[in-house]
Amino acid sequence: MPLGFATATTSGSLERIRTIIHVNNMRVDKDPPCDEDVVRQCVASVLAVAEAEDAESIAFPAMGTGVWGMSMADSISGTVKGIRDYFREINPESKIKKVSLVIYAEPTLANANELKSIMTNEVGPRLKSGQD
Repeated sequence: MPLGFATATTSGSLERIRTIIHVNNMRVDKDPPCDEDVVRQCVASVLAVAEAEDAESIAFPAMGTGVWGMSMADSISGTVKGIRDYFREINPESKIKKVSLVIYAEPTLANANELKSIMTNEVGPRLKSGQD
């Protein structure tokens, strides 16, 4: 499957979830195999597939942070930039009403503070500075 290519499948027996969209976020010609730019490209593809599936909402995990070892900041920044690209440039007329970022962690104050720090100190400045 080409880099950034997304495809939809049924969700099986998962409740309240109609479709799961799979995406290739691993390139084989560079190290690391996944980075902020790869995530950005993947997000736009996923949103296009969600649109084709008539989805009104979609949730994104922290792509690349598992096996590929990306930082949370790189993943979130790439995701937000991909969302922005899609709604501003690719499909400003999108019918998707809700986009969520889902980050799994133990529900502790330490994890909440770490995520707040990442958003405030790493992701926020990248988005404001226009590092696109």
